[in-house]
Amino acid sequence: METRTETINECINLLQFVLKETKDTFKDEYNEDFDVTGKEKVYNEAYCEGLQDAIKKIKKLKD
Repeated sequence: METRTETINECINLLQFVLKETKDTFKDEYNEDFDVTGKEKVYNEAYCEGLQDAIKKIKKLKD
């Protein structure tokens, strides 16, 4: 059975992986000409900020 710290670390690692993949995919696939209104970029930035916030909050659980 995993300890609380191990579980927290696993959650952090998974969220960091999702964040990296999201940023990499967006960088590779984003087309400024297609995103005329800029909504796609704003949504991606908001999603990434949400992931970063979740990572910070989960890290605080280790303290």
